[in-house]
This record gives sequence, structure tokens and C-alpha cells, in this order.
Amino acid sequence: MGGSAGCGKTTALVVAAISQVNNPKAKSLLLRRSFPELRDILAMTYELYQPVGGVFNKQTSTWSFRSGAVVELGFVGADEDKFRYLGRQFSTILWDELTSQPNDGAYVYLMSRLRAAESSGLRLQIISTATPGGPGHAWVQSRFAIPPDGSSSEVTDAATGWRRKFIRATIDDCPQLAMTSYKRQLEVLPEAERRSLLLGRWDALAGQIFAEWNPAMHTCDPFTVPVSFEIFRGGDDGYVAPAAVVWIARDPVYDRLYCINELYERGLTAQEFARAVLQIDSLYGDERSIDGALDSASWADTGNGSRAIEMNKLGTNWNPAPKGPGSRIAGLSLIHDALAMRNDNLPGLRIFNGRCPNLVREIQSACYATTGNPEDTDAASDHSLDALRYALGRKKKNFYLARVRGL
Repeated sequence: MGGSAGCGKTTALVVAAISQVNNPKAKSLLLRRSFPELRDILAMTYELYQPVGGVFNKQTSTWSFRSGAVVELGFVGADEDKFRYLGRQFSTILWDELTSQPNDGAYVYLMSRLRAAESSGLRLQIISTATPGGPGHAWVQSRFAIPPDGSSSEVTDAATGWRRKFIRATIDDCPQLAMTSYKRQLEVLPEAERRSLLLGRWDALAGQIFAEWNPAMHTCDPFTVPVSFEIFRGGDDGYVAPAAVVWIARDPVYDRLYCINELYERGLTAQEFARAVLQIDSLYGDERSIDGALDSASWADTGNGSRAIEMNKLGTNWNPAPKGPGSRIAGLSLIHDALAMRNDNLPGLRIFNGRCPNLVREIQSACYATTGNPEDTDAASDHSLDALRYALGRKKKNFYLARVRGL
């Protein structure tokens, strides 16, 4: 639930944590991104839990109630923090500001901690609050099918049959703040912040890099790629982090690029990565010779050889992606050039619907860095985005780069 700032969503979350407090088996886990961010919530719990008999244990950050019910305050910052709850079980899991989580890894993992005996009489539930923006904006919006205008929505998980409900809330739903100076402060924010923090819209991000992104124009239905189209790829290697590859087809007549497929997977050895790449290559016919640009880090010898060289032994035809001072910003500039509209009122780059969900998510959520170089990205997850810029900057047969530079 959520939307705008000041809508009372955190208070609602703190109250929801004790909604089953009369059941002695009730165990709630209330989470933020970091422990310091829990301070305001802790003050709120003292105000609301002590009057109903709650006793706080500072050592365990746990509220205990006369019935035996428990509310635990915790945090998940780094990905490995989710393992702090390994072997635990909770009847209610609550996330405050879910969009502060850069990806859904911890959220999905902790769903496995949501359990109770059938005879417990407990209602199992996960409740979250969210404000548009933040590193997790895109995955939260996607998971809960939140419309661009931030209106309430509901979707059913195809695998589990569980409901995912998004409940819209704005500052007007909180009488204590609706007519105060706080609302007036939100009204005079810059347009992107005003639309997100006051109106609760999910189609405006402060500092968004690719503000020109328009799903209606930059995506299209998949089609059979003609043999006359050149196909190439870009890759961002990874093992713990996802390995990401995007495939691009170039229309030689209109000089338009289409992102036609992607690979996005963790834990792949060099051989497994190569086989996965070649399997997707094979979808486009044996008559093509497909090559690509892979990030230069994968060419480094880690003591057991180079992952890139191992992949090329299997026929992947990778070349090192240009990498050095300024290369990242130059790559982002290439993406801007590709997304730009042409004289025929279509952009230079279009993405096949349903084929590249991670690339679309990262384009939508990429924001300018708040520290360091303000022209750089502050994206929490940009592996497919890196793969795209490597592909656009590829040296071999780089017709698109030549066109951009006017060569």
C-alpha cells in the first residue's frame, strides 16, 4: 500500500503487525533497508504497543505481548542479510518502503519464512508500503502491476494463486497532514518529485536518465527477423551477479535496431554461459554469423583462465567491449542516441514485447548518480543496461556507431 509521501502508510504497517496479537502463535517481522532507518518506526511502536501491554527487548529488538505474540524489528540491506532469517518462521512479514530494496531477491526469499501450522488459526500475510522512486521502483511496480497513475490494482500469481493487491494512498487520506504546510511543501517540488511524492504516480522518477522512454513507442510486438538483418549482441558477464546478454537485430533499410532477446541468469559457469548464448543464437538460423561485445573484465585471467576465452572456444565469438575512463558515460550517450526519435516518428531502437523484461526494467529505473559523477548511473541493477551499451559500442561491424558519429 502507498503512493504519496505523508499518507500514513508506515503507521498502518505498524498497526498491522499486531493485527493478530491475541493469537499466542503470532510472529511478525517488520523490516527496513537498514537498522538506523528503524528508529522512527521504533518510536512509533513505543507509542502504539506499550498501551496494549507490549514489552520491548533491546537486545533482540523484539516486542512481546501477554498472549505470547511477538513483533520483531529487523533489516535487510545487503543481499546476504536475508540469511539472518534462515530457519525462522513468521505469520506476518512487513516491509516498510519496499522500493528501497534494489531487487526482489530478499523479498522472494523471505516468502519461504512465511508459515504456520494449519491448526494455528493464523492468517499468513505479507504487507508492504512503497513510495514511487528508489532503486526498487521498477520491480515493485512490475510485481504488483501498479498502473502509471498509481491507482489501486490486483493481480493473481499464476504459479501459486496468491493475490497481490496494491492499495493506493495519498496525503489526502491522512487528515493530520492533508491541510498542513507539509502538503504545501510537496506541491512546490520539481515536477518529477511532485508527481511521485504528492500525487503518488509511478510514471515519473526524479533524476531518471532515460526520461525519453515511452513504452508505446520504444516497444513493439515480436516479428520474425528477416535474414537480411544483421544480428549481434552485448554481454555483461557475472556469476554471483547475473550474467546478462541482449541480442540486437539491425534493419539495413531503415537503420533501426531491435532488441529481440535477452539472457539474464546467475550462477553460470563459462561453459554453461556459452551454451545458453549459443542456444539463443541458434533461434535465428545457422546462416548467420553472430558475434558480440563482452565486458572486458571477463577477459582477465583469474588463475583458471579467462571466462571469455573459454566461451570463445565453444564458438561464442565474443570481442572485448571498450572500457576505460568515460566509457560508461559514453555508452549511456549511445543509448540516448538509439532511443531518440527519427524523421519517420519512430525511435532508432525498439524492444520486443515480453522478450527483454530485465532490460526494460533497468531502462525505466536508471537514475543519475547522487554521488560522484552526476552524469553516471545510480542504477541498483544495470546488468542488461550494460549489455546494451556494450552492444551499441561494439567495434566489429559497428554500423550504428558509425551512423551516430557521422562517419
